[in-house]
Formats: sequence, structure tokens, C-alpha cells
Amino acid sequence: MRRRVVSACSILLISFLSVSWADNVSVETRIKAAFLYKFCSYIRWPSEVFANSDDPVIMLILGDDVLAAELEYIVADRLTEGRSFSVYRGLDSVELTSVQLVYMAGVELSNKHKIISQLALQPVVTVTELVNQQGPGIINFIKVDNRMRFDVFQARAQKANLSMDSQLLTVARQVIRESP
Repeated sequence: MRRRVVSACSILLISFLSVSWADNVSVETRIKAAFLYKFCSYIRWPSEVFANSDDPVIMLILGDDVLAAELEYIVADRLTEGRSFSVYRGLDSVELTSVQLVYMAGVELSNKHKIISQLALQPVVTVTELVNQQGPGIINFIKVDNRMRFDVFQARAQKANLSMDSQLLTVARQVIRESP
């Protein structure tokens, strides 16, 4: 079963990589953008998060405009659970508590912790990337053997009232079930 899920995810990632909007976007950036899009298919937000059935999934990208542009390209004309996507860049572009997913790259660690502490009890998926240590987000990108992987902190997701599909947990490098 795990092999089938991994294969399906690999095929999806390859299809996104082959049709990217620009040749100068790194493979790593393309993979991260594809992961961010796919994460939304495997996360369930509480019903009160969306006022209307057609409200978009709002994604905020901090510190990586190239990734934001790639993500905009990937999510154009795509839906998850009948919802479109809106991608924003920077804290000034959208109210923090109105987003469903925040990716923080190139943001100082103290600022990441500040943002995450503001969102800790909000149904917002926080995605970070830290090398050789545990990141503060619900999902953390990590590079292992030159491959982009991710860890999931399930207790953090539960604290934020988010439900994660078992298929997402199956393809994670690690699922940390206890509170840090």
C-alpha cells in the first residue's frame, strides 16, 4: 500500500515538474510547490474555516517569491474539494488568521516562532524548513540524501483542529505523534 501511495505521489510530482512555468526554477522549488499544493488534498479543515462552500483555500508564502510564483502556476485552474486556490506573498498581503496554509522560508527563526505561536490554536497548516533540527511547523521540509522529504507533527495538527489523511502520513518521512 505504501509503495502505491509513494508511486502515485511521485507521478504527480513529476507531472508538475515537467510543465513548470519557467526553466530557471530549481527542481527543489518545483517539488516544494507541488508538495504544498498536494498537502491541501490530504488535510481537512473544520467546516467553520470557510464561510461559503466555494471559498478558496488561501495559501501564504513568506520569504520565497520564486516558490510563490511556481505555486501560483501549479494551482491555476485546480480545485481541491471543489475549492480554488489563492496564493499570497508577504504578511502585508492578507490577514494571517484568514489563511489555511502558511509556508515560511527565509524568515528568521524567532519570527517563525512568533508567527507559529500566533497560529498555534488556529486551523492553519504551518510549513517550515530547517536543516538538521526540528522545525516549528506542523509540516517541516527536510532534505535527506539530496531528496526533499517532510516530517509531520501530528500533535501540532490536532492542537490546531486539523485532520490529516492517512495517505499523507504514510508518505511522510516521520510522523511525530507526541507534543514537542
